This record gives sequence, C-alpha cells and structure tokens, in this order.
Amino acid sequence: MHLAVLPADRSLTGAQFIEQLTRFLRAAKQAKVPVMLESGPCQSGFLEPAQHLVQGMELCEREGVTDLLLSFDLPSVPELIANVRLAVALLRQQGKNYPIHLRLPGQADFEVERIQASVAFGSLLCDGIGNSVQTGQGLEPQKDLELIYNVLQGAGVRITKTEFVSCPSCGRTLFDLQSTTERIKKQTGHLKGVKIAIMGCIVNGPGEMADADFGYVGGAPGRINLYVGKDCVEKGIPTEQADDRLMHLIKTHGKWVDPK
Repeated sequence: MHLAVLPADRSLTGAQFIEQLTRFLRAAKQAKVPVMLESGPCQSGFLEPAQHLVQGMELCEREGVTDLLLSFDLPSVPELIANVRLAVALLRQQGKNYPIHLRLPGQADFEVERIQASVAFGSLLCDGIGNSVQTGQGLEPQKDLELIYNVLQGAGVRITKTEFVSCPSCGRTLFDLQSTTERIKKQTGHLKGVKIAIMGCIVNGPGEMADADFGYVGGAPGRINLYVGKDCVEKGIPTEQADDRLMHLIKTHGKWVDPK
C-alpha cells in the first residue's frame, strides 16, 4: 500500500504550512493516493498534538481528501496514550472513524522498547483503538515483528500462537504448576488460536479458566480433570496419562494440527 506523506518543515509559519499542506492534499487527491496524517510534539501543551491532528483531518476533508490514516510521532508512552485517546474521543464526537496507526520510536535497549510497546500499544488496543502498529528502529526487524505479534496476542487482537492461562500457585495446587505448564506448552505451543487453561485445583480453577477452549485441572492428588470450555468431560485421569488424554481431546474437537 502506498501512502502520501508530507514531512513538516519547521521553518515555515503556520499560514505557510497550511498553504503547503493544501497543495500537497490536492496533489494526493488527484493521484488517488491515501494520506497519512501525523501529529508530533507541541510546546504549547501536552494534549495539543491531538487537537492539531483533528484540525488537520478537518482541513483534509475540506479539500475532499478522506482516504486518511491518522498517527502520532511522540517521544513518550504517556504522551502517546493520552493524545490517541483524546483524538479518538474528538473524532467520535464528530461521528468520524478514521483508522489509527499506533507508532512508538525505537529504543537502543530492546528491553525498554518491549516494556514501552507493551504498555502503550496494550493499553490502546485493549480500549479497542488501533488499526496498525509500528515500533523499532528497523535494525532488528525480526525482533520488532515478534514483539508486535506478542503485544497483539496479549491484547487479544490477533491470535498468532497458542494462548495459555494458569492460576497463581497456592497451597491447594495438586501438581507442580510451572513444570506442568512448560511440559504442555512444548506439546501444544504450535496450535494457533487455541487457548488452554492449566489450573492447580478444582476449587477456583474452573471459574478462572475464562474463555479457554480446553482445561487441565487438578482434581485430586495424582488425578487430573479435563475440560472443554467450562464443561468437565473427563474426571480422575492418572497424571501420567493426562497429557495424552488432553492431546486426544484437542484432536477429537478438530483443534489439532501436526507441528511443522
């Protein structure tokens, strides 16, 4: 997909920039090319970028340009979250629903980038905001892509691998939760779109499985109960047989594919 982008010339006055932007929009309209409208930091106020983005959208509409992608180029997580939320609220007041591109500048420290992307993108995606995402400096695109997939998976926006849910270990847990979860992950981690709950006991386990497709729940010492959704379909399976029975259950419900 091709987008028309006009880099901002900071040396121009406000009137000069509006004149330049107007010429640019007319050229994009004539060429039938979508426009990416992006708002950056503003010294006049923390939330001014959102106001400027909406004003830019209104100018685009006056020029008959409505094939828009809206975005921000902001340096911090709080600025991005606050301005995106405000811009979306202002757009909704006008009955507008343009796609939003969520973007964060990359960080030299990938761990910092991971945390920032998780907080910013996760917060907005869980609000139902965001049509596309972008992060990273382009130096390690595979790591950036994996990070984005993980954020999308965590926010429930796009399922690209198996999702696992487990309860916090407590005194009622009837098996080693960590080793059991890792063992089941190794066998089922390739099942895209499948959600598996691994719960230590039947006291709280079934209620905490949320919308899991399958459940592996401690029923008694050395015994496992298996669930499909919230329905218990097999009880008292010896622990040494439970993994195989879970795999069989996944297969009988058409959710199994062989690993590549």
